[in-house]
Amino acid sequence: VDQARPYVLLSAWSWPFVFANMALRGFLIGIGDWWSFGFVLLVEQGIGLFGILKYFSATPTLAVLGWVGFVPPAVAFVLMVLLLIFRPGIWDKYLSSNPVREESTATSDAEGSGDELSEGTVSLSARQASVARTSSQMAATWRETAKEGLLAMVSDLAVQLPMTVGVYLAGARLGMGAMYQISALQAAFPQYGLAWVRGLTYGFRIIGSQQIGARDAEGFSNFYEIVVKYCSLLALVSIVTTLPFPAQISFALAEQACEYASEKACLPIYATVFGGGDYTGATLQGSAFKFFVPSLCAMCFYQVFKAGVYACQDFAFMAKAGCLALVFVFLPSVFLADAFGSAGAILVPMYLPCLALAIAFAVRIKRNIGQMSRGTFPLWGQDGTDSDEGSSESSAEA
Repeated sequence: VDQARPYVLLSAWSWPFVFANMALRGFLIGIGDWWSFGFVLLVEQGIGLFGILKYFSATPTLAVLGWVGFVPPAVAFVLMVLLLIFRPGIWDKYLSSNPVREESTATSDAEGSGDELSEGTVSLSARQASVARTSSQMAATWRETAKEGLLAMVSDLAVQLPMTVGVYLAGARLGMGAMYQISALQAAFPQYGLAWVRGLTYGFRIIGSQQIGARDAEGFSNFYEIVVKYCSLLALVSIVTTLPFPAQISFALAEQACEYASEKACLPIYATVFGGGDYTGATLQGSAFKFFVPSLCAMCFYQVFKAGVYACQDFAFMAKAGCLALVFVFLPSVFLADAFGSAGAILVPMYLPCLALAIAFAVRIKRNIGQMSRGTFPLWGQDGTDSDEGSSESSAEA
């Protein structure tokens, strides 16, 4: 537990930066600032790769792995904030507004036209009404943006919380060996699947949003079919390339655990990872590995379909689905896993919510595509205008 504590704490400390970066990247994509988006992404990935090659390879500990996961999103957050503050044009065009100054300007303009008092009064009233309407629209927009950000965060927490609870549960109830098994399998996720859908998730968000904005229901439907086929093929490849080789992959993933076999006092820890001696429990290459590919596929499908729901701006559904997955999927399964008492059993409640949400998001996207085809998609509104613009105007007029 002492060895895992730095990794868990650093992972938890990285969450605020990860969530903030999601919003900031979305803003950069929304304004079409691809150079800044690409630069920040390149720096973040470069720092992570450098940390793995330079530091983690030399000192493969959970503490170093925690720092490798913490530093890149923190640096990316600082870079994006600096870009928003100092990049010419961004702040003035998108983030700065001073209705009070506009109102005072309108007042001085009207007062300066003494010979045309009546016309100045009419102009002043019109401009004051325009400023008040703009201010109300801005307030409504910021409220809606904050609300949607919180709803999206609820969905992400519904996935991150089971993973964190699972790691703690493995360490507290089953010991160091079970925690090591779970950590080793999680560390292999990018290599065997997650890294292969990272670009697809960005593409689904960006291209899908553009297609929805252009009211291209057929294009969005075709892109969704490509996404489903790609993920299905990736799952098939993962099954073929991993399931026949449990021992080889397990020993490669947990190579550092072999150090426990070099000292007699540490042999019990080695046995809880790979087996041997009097140990008869679950091993990394045994029951735990059987849940590796299903957990990996669930995570990949969740990431990709979540991007599609993001493109549809269906944030309320994301939050509701996340809460339902926590209550009706995670909680019952975690109690059952605790009763079975193995690392493989704990992997089930850790990633079963991902599978449930992936299915829910896929069904929701399909439903949204049907509404787009019929012209009844709520985001498009019923009168030819986007529903979010209509709601903002209604709030402003109210």
